[in-house]
Amino acid sequence: MADLDPALQDSIDNLQTRHTALVDAVRNYTGGSIAGATNDLLAARDDVLTTVDKRETALLGLIQRDTDKPVPSLLSDFKTQTYMLGTRRLEHGVSVDDMFTAERSSPKFVPGPQGTLVEVPPDTVAYHYDPETGEALGALIEGGATNLLPYSIDFTTWTLFSATVDSSGQASPDGLGEATLYTISASSGGFFESIAVPTSSSSYVISYFVKKTDVTARLQIRDSSESGNTATSEINATTGEVVFIGDYGTYSNARADVKDCGDFWRVYLSATIGQSTNIRAYVYAGGASGTGVTVWGAQLEEGTTPTSYIPTDGAPVTRGADRVLRMVNSELNPSSWSLLVELNPEWANSGDKVFYYQSSGIKLEILARGNTNTGFQFRLGSSSNGDLVNSPVDAIYGTKNRVAVSASANGDGTYTLIISSGGQSRSVQCPDDLQSPGNKTLAIGSNSFFLQIVASYSNVQLFPRALSAAELEALTA
Repeated sequence: MADLDPALQDSIDNLQTRHTALVDAVRNYTGGSIAGATNDLLAARDDVLTTVDKRETALLGLIQRDTDKPVPSLLSDFKTQTYMLGTRRLEHGVSVDDMFTAERSSPKFVPGPQGTLVEVPPDTVAYHYDPETGEALGALIEGGATNLLPYSIDFTTWTLFSATVDSSGQASPDGLGEATLYTISASSGGFFESIAVPTSSSSYVISYFVKKTDVTARLQIRDSSESGNTATSEINATTGEVVFIGDYGTYSNARADVKDCGDFWRVYLSATIGQSTNIRAYVYAGGASGTGVTVWGAQLEEGTTPTSYIPTDGAPVTRGADRVLRMVNSELNPSSWSLLVELNPEWANSGDKVFYYQSSGIKLEILARGNTNTGFQFRLGSSSNGDLVNSPVDAIYGTKNRVAVSASANGDGTYTLIISSGGQSRSVQCPDDLQSPGNKTLAIGSNSFFLQIVASYSNVQLFPRALSAAELEALTA
């Protein structure tokens, strides 16, 4: 390419320099009407923000003075998706992403507001809803789980017995029309799959969705050797009532339940399988010959309660664990604090942790009490010397969805702890320092501040002072 004439190049360079200078002059000019109005508007905005801050601080102080209810420094209402924080002033318009960092290595599937299962992307808080009413339930926080069944939807890959498959394009809980309709050709019929399980003498739970109809939905886990080691259950698919549970041979602790999912029931059976390493998982139904049954979404996983649905198509799939984290700042007073947690357990396991706190020398755990979830228990222990206090299983009765704890320094390196649920409380002395300057992570679903159970967290509130037993009991009543 030929060079430009030097005089022309100088003119272009000079024009660029003059253009840049003109733009800078316009940007910095304050004497004109447009520039002056803009600067006045920005100044007025700053004044408004300062005024709002002062008035919110005064309002919060007035509320704290005139109310007999404690005012939280951090409020996370996952049910209404309302988030506020700040010990001296309120911060409006805070989103869940502003307050927390969500971590999960995989997508997950939860009931959406329209009643169908929806996919939630990785590293996103999973809000879920009652599939029958559409009511918001909160954030579903779970541990990781693996669906051991290679095909959760395609039942044509399972072994069929006493039944014929009619169609695999029926309406399904995910709204995609992938449920399987089959017809019983005897008094009962369905499918089974043989699975090598990773751990013997452990508990496993099988679940599936069955359309509400006039049949008996049945589940069974048995040893593949057909040796008589079996757990089985029957559910009335019209009413959702569990009508039979049994375990035989070396199988034990059989447990069954049902969750209403709109047009479907999600039914499940769990059992401890003894020494089995290979089992058969049965999905079938009982009724008159010729009865049609629609099934979808089978899942076999380790544990005693089913977690959110994990689809598979050719191989087992693992869903990552949920962690919802916040690095707390001024909203946490390490020498005097309280916490309220409201949740809706979904078939929580006995001993699952609702709350967990650990500093360099001490740990505090609050656990679900029993499979009926009628309350909470707590355990206080040294991280090196084991449990210092292990409360009896019925230490705290009451609601299954609300628990509060407060911690206050005694001035001698010890703490007083109060744990409350169902309008009752218990106090215990902690012979160590609960302050943890190097660990100020508020975490739902991890081992830092909380450890999750399979639950829908509807409300988490942090208070900048230790509430009294009476205050805690009022919060949990």
